[in-house]
Amino acid sequence: MARCVTCAGETELYVNGSPLCISCSDKNEAPARKPPQSSDVGLLETNTSLNAARDSYRRALRAQAEASNLKNPEGIAALYHANRQLELAAAKYEEALREFIVRTGIRRRSG
Repeated sequence: MARCVTCAGETELYVNGSPLCISCSDKNEAPARKPPQSSDVGLLETNTSLNAARDSYRRALRAQAEASNLKNPEGIAALYHANRQLELAAAKYEEALREFIVRTGIRRRSG
């Protein structure tokens, strides 16, 4: 059994490759930080932008589905236009998602 790097107590817990007992681990945990108020405004704007982009994407997706059901020459033009609108909406949605991820600090889980 390993010895805790802080108190030398026996432990089987490893944090970042170093043995650390539960009690020392609890002491070393950083308290949850609340972002400053100015970040709250930026997050609100980012969230609003994300919601608008998602709604736009959903509308474009519905328009594309409706256009794909048209079986006439106008349907081909409508489908082309709907596909282009969907492509633009998807790009804006992706950009809004990236901004949201950056703003909130969400990280992808590995494994």
